[in-house]
Amino acid sequence: MLLRGLDFDGLLFTFLDIAQQCMAHFEKRRGDVPMTLRVSRVMLLVASYHGLNQRELAELADFDPATFVGVLDRLESEGWIQRISDPKDRRAHLIVLTNRAEPLVNRIRTAIRSMMVDVLREVPGEERASMLRNMQQISRSLSSGRAADSLEPAHRVSSMGSPRYQGSACLR
Repeated sequence: MLLRGLDFDGLLFTFLDIAQQCMAHFEKRRGDVPMTLRVSRVMLLVASYHGLNQRELAELADFDPATFVGVLDRLESEGWIQRISDPKDRRAHLIVLTNRAEPLVNRIRTAIRSMMVDVLREVPGEERASMLRNMQQISRSLSSGRAADSLEPAHRVSSMGSPRYQGSACLR
């Protein structure tokens, strides 16, 4: 699939800028949510995938497993999650929400919804669903490794022809 004329650098950095700006926007508007957007995501993942083990949850939340233990320690000390022994693997722990966490999860969802309404207010309604579908497809493609297979070799080099980009995981 040829993608001539597409500004790869600009597109990639736009994605990065949007992610960073969303995190900063959440920090300013999180109200009574006592955690960052990244840790809030962990809480929502636990709520959605009740009973994942620590390794699976760290992978989904894109945390280094060693760092993730500290995040879970904090959430557990606050009484929001509980680690329970995995009946299938006594070395593993499953992560579940406590009853105390349910109001917090609702506040996180409300804060995110409010932020996204604000962020998307200038995107026409008919374009929002299409944009979301496209972004989800990009995410699925990157997760599965298919994105790497869709570029022809000549397009794996930055627009300036720098060979240092050839080894990039995003462009391979």
